[in-house]
Amino acid sequence: MRIRPPRPIDGHKGELLFEQDQLQNGRAADALFREALAIAQQQRAKSWELRATTSLARLWSAQSRRREAYDLLAPLYDWFTEGFDTVPLKEARELLDTLRDTRRFGSGQRRRGAGRPFG
Repeated sequence: MRIRPPRPIDGHKGELLFEQDQLQNGRAADALFREALAIAQQQRAKSWELRATTSLARLWSAQSRRREAYDLLAPLYDWFTEGFDTVPLKEARELLDTLRDTRRFGSGQRRRGAGRPFG
C-alpha cells in the first residue's frame, strides 16, 4: 500500500485565496485548509497538520472567530515536545500569543508581555 503524502498544495491555494480577498474567498480558503488538515490527520503527519491548522486559525482570526481559532490550534501546539525553533512552531506560537491577548484584552492589538502564560 502506497501512502500518499499530504497535499500541501491545498493549503497553499487556501493561503493565496485568503491573501487575494479575505471576505470573498474566505469560504473557499476555509474548505481548502480543512481538506489539507483532514489529509494530514489521516496520515498522522503532525507537521503538515500544524501548518494547515495554523492557516485555518489565522483565517478564523481574521473572521473574528478568535476563540475558535485558539481552541483549534492550542491543543495541537501542545502536542509537540521539541522543534520549537522551527518556522511552523514559531508561527503557531506567535498566532496563539496574539489570539490569547485578543481574548484577554478584547482587541486585536498585541499587549506588552505577550507570550507569557495566563495567570
